[in-house]
Amino acid sequence: MNSSLTLPMTTGVKLIIILSVVACLKSCSSNAALTGGAGKTGASPGASSTPGAEGPRSGTSSDSAQRGANEKEPGGLNQGNNGKGPGAISKNSDIGVEGEDGSQLDGLPGSGGAPGGQNPVNDMLIKNDPQFKNLNTEQFVVDAKTTKKPLDLIIALDTSGSMGEEAVKVQQNLTVLTQLFSKEVGLDYHIWVMAGRTTLPGSDPLKVTSLNQSIGSNDALNHFTNFLNGGIPTTVPIRANTQKAFIVITDDNAEDVTAQSFIATLQADPRFKDKTSFNGLVWLDGVSKESPTCTQAAPGVVYAEIAKAKETLGAVYDLCADNWNPLFVDLGKRLVQQTVTLEYKLKQKADPAGGFAVGVNGSKIDPASFKYDESLNAIVFTEGKAPAVGSNVVVGYKPLSI
Repeated sequence: MNSSLTLPMTTGVKLIIILSVVACLKSCSSNAALTGGAGKTGASPGASSTPGAEGPRSGTSSDSAQRGANEKEPGGLNQGNNGKGPGAISKNSDIGVEGEDGSQLDGLPGSGGAPGGQNPVNDMLIKNDPQFKNLNTEQFVVDAKTTKKPLDLIIALDTSGSMGEEAVKVQQNLTVLTQLFSKEVGLDYHIWVMAGRTTLPGSDPLKVTSLNQSIGSNDALNHFTNFLNGGIPTTVPIRANTQKAFIVITDDNAEDVTAQSFIATLQADPRFKDKTSFNGLVWLDGVSKESPTCTQAAPGVVYAEIAKAKETLGAVYDLCADNWNPLFVDLGKRLVQQTVTLEYKLKQKADPAGGFAVGVNGSKIDPASFKYDESLNAIVFTEGKAPAVGSNVVVGYKPLSI
């Protein structure tokens, strides 16, 4: 017996069998390549057009599959995201985030999510913030598939005698808004203009409704309220579940209605609470300057106060600006941003009383920027406060005890 073989008999037999099989495979593979497949003696090498020439086809398929896996070709096993291509996340996946319209937002592994740990952008926040330390955390990245709420915009133009030049500027710049809105993918909007008999040349009647309602120097707020309650006839009624926006254009101030009472009226009505923007082109003390085309009746103090309130997400602009085009562009962009909504459905049922925290790109954000919707078990970002596309977001909450 050969002294180099010291394995037990059973192991030696297995080794001989394995070596024999390997040798046979090498020999069989070589023969198949030369003959074009078993039983096809005489076939030209690689003659795949020959019926039954399965040898080369089988080898090619195997090599291609291996290349697909190693080179990460589309569908390769190493492609990521279960072979669905870059960034593809299946619906209801562990790390997928569902938008309000059912679209998917790119997910990131987080606490209770797929393996991989936390996103480094938010690691320090989670580690050092006292609130986050005591909460379960989940993370996601905001993608472009956020949704836009429909926008209902109501404009009240002071039709008193001193506002003739401003009426012309409204006519000239209203198309700035409509063109900007029309370019926004997924934005459904409608504009109502209360301006007496002021005509709106070039406006799309399907998108802009002119209301023959005169607006006095001091009563724009009353007309807004009246319109919302159905007191002003219109062929196109204001819609439910839309983002609302007001624009008042006047050289005077409100009377009979205070800023606080108007805001309280909006906040008391679920149709408008936290979903209404108030904006003004008014006389601003210290900013506006009289000219032959712009005079002051009174500073628009009440309108400015409403616009600057946190409940109304608004802005005020100088009525006496020479060029209104950039003002309307800025205003239009603000209104579009306010229609963007975002919700993140939590993986575990949250304790509504357990506290919530949200961080964006490593910084904790104001709790007023989001709310917890118990019916959806989701963090919903306030209209106009949704993080920008590409933001890394971490959500902290306490799971509900079972």
